[in-house]
Amino acid sequence: MKNNRKAVKLSILWSVFIAVLCLCAPVQAVDHTTIKYHPEASFSTGWTHIVNTPNGILYYKTASGASAFGRFDSSGKHTTIKSFNFSAGWTTIITIPAGILFYNAKSGAAAVERIDTAGNNTTVKTFDFMAGWTNIVNTSKEVLFYNAQTGAAALEKIE
Repeated sequence: MKNNRKAVKLSILWSVFIAVLCLCAPVQAVDHTTIKYHPEASFSTGWTHIVNTPNGILYYKTASGASAFGRFDSSGKHTTIKSFNFSAGWTTIITIPAGILFYNAKSGAAAVERIDTAGNNTTVKTFDFMAGWTNIVNTSKEVLFYNAQTGAAALEKIE
């Protein structure tokens, strides 16, 4: 009986030791590798939004609507596929399952766009949401709209 109690106590102490060890163990940093460095003037200046899309990278300037679409190859070389203009004034641009969501916080206007591999743009749908959303994030199934000044939020399903 004494040996069983001793074994149980040792087992509990060992479990506590392992738990404490796990809590105190340093967290390993995730490593990174720079594939390619692009020095100053490698890209146009003034992009307010750079968004990863299923077919490449979208670059956008809010004030003018100037946009470009490009891709990186495995060596880090960038190729601009197409330059074009969207409407000016989009304050948020995010990728969602239905395409690329453009939102104007001042007016509440929104549009879902798709860009194919050749850089051709198609407007899928336009919306009128409430104005004033300061943060918008894709939650994978829905889109969360949040106003940092008021604390209001809305979860939207955009198809």
